[in-house]
Formats: sequence, structure tokens, C-alpha cells
Amino acid sequence: MARTGLDRAELAGDVFGEIGMRIAYAATASLFDDADEAIAHADRALTDARRLRVPTLEASALYANGVAWCAVDPAKALGFLRAAVTMARELGDEQQLASSLGLVTVLEAIHGNPRRALETLREEVHMGRGAQLNPMVEAFGFAPSAFVHCGRPAVAARCAGYWRAARRAVTPLYERFTEAAATEARAAIGAEEFGREEAAGAAMTRQEIDEYILRQIDTVLAELDEAQ
Repeated sequence: MARTGLDRAELAGDVFGEIGMRIAYAATASLFDDADEAIAHADRALTDARRLRVPTLEASALYANGVAWCAVDPAKALGFLRAAVTMARELGDEQQLASSLGLVTVLEAIHGNPRRALETLREEVHMGRGAQLNPMVEAFGFAPSAFVHCGRPAVAARCAGYWRAARRAVTPLYERFTEAAATEARAAIGAEEFGREEAAGAAMTRQEIDEYILRQIDTVLAELDEAQ
């Protein structure tokens, strides 16, 4: 669908529509593991958006580049995503901001700074409370990665349990991050404890999982502060 939309925008000579559909196509290709195609189109979309000086399109194109590069060069992806976060904040675009924060959480946890991962996750939880966000970018889907890389595998297991019970929209890229975190958590605490935590997470309400995540973030950050 994204490719068809791009083709139609190109045929119609719709410059702005073409950039928007190129962003959509690049992000979709990334989410379904076609990195080379994604990188090429995301780069062109960003160049065109900057040339035309359209901030909303530029913010989306920065996100698309972050997604495109996250499995190839995480450091480069983080650079794009941090820029996307800054622009989304300036524009007041919560959906774009949530999308960027989610991947920043995961990449910071795995390749960057665990403290920043937790702080980003906390911001995303607060943003998602009462908001109508795309289910793919809800904070609970990124929480397992953040917690397992902060030495909290049991917390990661409970978050994974909620995610598996509640998920409404997934893509291979996001699913791979969450399943990898769940696998690491299971290896760390054993199948029995993992199963208990997973079941507990699956039984939680959305309000309960949000409050649980926030409590755990505060606890871990306080422990990090004490250790310093």
C-alpha cells in the first residue's frame, strides 16, 4: 500500500504527497526488514523535506531514517531519532514524538545509556496515559528492552507478559526487540520465574502496567544514583 501510494504521488506530480508517501514507504520497509530500500528512500525524503523547508515532513523523515538505520548502525540511528524527538517536541506532534521515543528507549538500552533509556521510557509512559496513540508505539512494548538491559529481568518478563496479552498491532522489527528482551529475561531468571512474572503481567490492566513501569523506573534510577 505504501509503495502504491508513492507511485501514485510521483505520477501525479504531487511533491509534498510524494515526500510523505516516501517516508511512509521507507518506514514500512524498515519495519519489515528491508533496510537497503528503507535507507535509500528515507535519505531522499529527508533531503527533499529540508529542501522544501517543511518541518513536519522533516521530523517524520528523521524518524524514518532512524528506523531505517537502527538494525544497521544503531549509533547513526540514535542521532536521527534524537533529532526527530527535538523537532517533534517543537511541533507539538505527540504521535511522532511517541514513535521516536520508543526506538530511542530500545537503542539506548541496548547500545547507549541505560539511564537515558529509562528516562525516555518514563516520558513515553506519561505521554501515553489517556492519549490515543498508535498501539505499536505504546510504552509497554519497549519496556522489556529497557529493563532487561538495566539488570531487571523479572520486570522485563512482567512487561513482556502484558505486551503479549494486549498487543494489537506489531511489526517484525518491534516484535524482534521485545522477543529478544523476553528471551534474555527467561535465560536470566529461569523458565519458572519467567512464567510467573509473564502471567502476572498478562493479568494486569493498562493503568496497572503503567503504574508498575513508573514505580520500577523510579526504583532503578534511585539505585543508580546511590551507586554513584
